[in-house]
Amino acid sequence: KVKEISMFLLKCLSSEASLASAAADAFHVMMGDSEVCLNKKFHARIKFLYKQRFFSILMPIFLSKIKETSELTTKLVIYRAFGHIISNAPVSAVITEAHQVNYFLIEACTTFVRSEHTNCPIASLIVFSDFARDG
Repeated sequence: KVKEISMFLLKCLSSEASLASAAADAFHVMMGDSEVCLNKKFHARIKFLYKQRFFSILMPIFLSKIKETSELTTKLVIYRAFGHIISNAPVSAVITEAHQVNYFLIEACTTFVRSEHTNCPIASLIVFSDFARDG
């Protein structure tokens, strides 16, 4: 079910601006840790290595979607969603895929800086700092 929801959200990333933005933020909800919802206290079932598996499944899909998208606003929303996934994935999973992810992290930072959006490069820079510490 998670993959079906993710694929639906990926389709929404190419939609109208407010829907695309909400879809990008939904990836943060799916990957992030929340004290308000989606935790064991509220009987959510969190499987072992869930975030790592989710990252591994979605990473190639996101990378191909980034490559095929040429429109700047759509690309910014995709990078934002990808930033949510990368920043909430276990560092070891991201480092394993560093050879594929590094280029897109740099491209995301430069794209956001050029478009004067500064909220997503911070997540990318956090991932870079983890690479520097662990790699």
